[in-house]
Amino acid sequence: MARKRRSAPVVRVHRTTGHARVRYQGKEYWLGRAGTPEADARYRQLIAAWARHDPEPMPPAPPGRVTVAELLALWLIRRKGDGTNLRKNAQWWLARAMAATLQQHAAVRICDFGPRLYQQWLAEVASRPITRGSAGTTRTVTHCRKIAAEFRRMIAYGVGQEMFPVAVLTALDCVKGAPLTGARPAGKRQPVPEADLAAAVDHLPPVFRAIVQVIARAGARPSEVLRLRPCEIERGDGVWFLRPTLHKNERLGKSRVLVLGPRCQAALAPWISGVHPDSFVFTSDTIKRAKTPGMIRLRRRRTARPIDAVDLRRVVRIACEAAEVPVWTPYRLRHTGLTEFRRVGGLDAAQLQGGHADSKTTERYAAADLRAAIEAARRVG
Repeated sequence: MARKRRSAPVVRVHRTTGHARVRYQGKEYWLGRAGTPEADARYRQLIAAWARHDPEPMPPAPPGRVTVAELLALWLIRRKGDGTNLRKNAQWWLARAMAATLQQHAAVRICDFGPRLYQQWLAEVASRPITRGSAGTTRTVTHCRKIAAEFRRMIAYGVGQEMFPVAVLTALDCVKGAPLTGARPAGKRQPVPEADLAAAVDHLPPVFRAIVQVIARAGARPSEVLRLRPCEIERGDGVWFLRPTLHKNERLGKSRVLVLGPRCQAALAPWISGVHPDSFVFTSDTIKRAKTPGMIRLRRRRTARPIDAVDLRRVVRIACEAAEVPVWTPYRLRHTGLTEFRRVGGLDAAQLQGGHADSKTTERYAAADLRAAIEAARRVG
């Protein structure tokens, strides 16, 4: 029987960074910017190792000579992790956004990436137009700062791996208040107007309608409602207490409690009934349980899985477009709920419901109610 012929490793180009990469013996090797002499030379070196069955074709670069492309390749692999559920991996998408801004600096050695070049790169990030999403506009100041912080984390990772001296990171940390001319100011997230909320809710499928109503009336984070399980609900005297085990600050050892009133109870009751106490309430199977006239159509799911934030954002956007109202994001519903809590129960009630350690954080979420000031002016002024 003839022996099966081995196929040579094939070069593929990473769409985000424009770098050439090759998979060899189960490992991925990044060669640098595609089409450059350096990338071609490294590919010839890898092919020579493949011809002689060498398991380690490319030795690591010596300390001090690591380029931005080489460090970025290792950082993207680290951020990607095991590659499962990438659409909820915010660190992966932030690293990809950073990689797209570093294309023209890919061949620069990290030791040569000093404060001046760092500030020049930040100015390019702030002024470069966005090609996706809000096309034609620039990034927000907040997003630029996140990209800069991600770059410094990548440098710190390289220092920890002894790829270059710590002086590189120290020099970058000395840059304070780098100008971000051209970046859009980060707009403050506002509550969803009641009219827009009511119009979009009429087009939502029943399960998403219940999710939106609970988020808006309880001031909860979307993830706290989407991961809801019956065992986390404690029924009290006229109210329910939701104590989610999966929440934002669980890693800090903090507990979380949400008080659910009659409207939230009425929205949740049909979906909790018959669900195992340890199972998620809102899954793709629950979408099929009820239909209403005027609701938008959704794609069929082949396998049952919990509804996540990406699903909720997409469905809300489609419903807003169907209702012909400005598109709002689900997280703005948290601002809507906490603003109502502050109007009725004061700042302390909104702070407790929001799970904030500082009342200043609550003030960012729960806007001051102008109607209370008008009523006080009528009585006092």
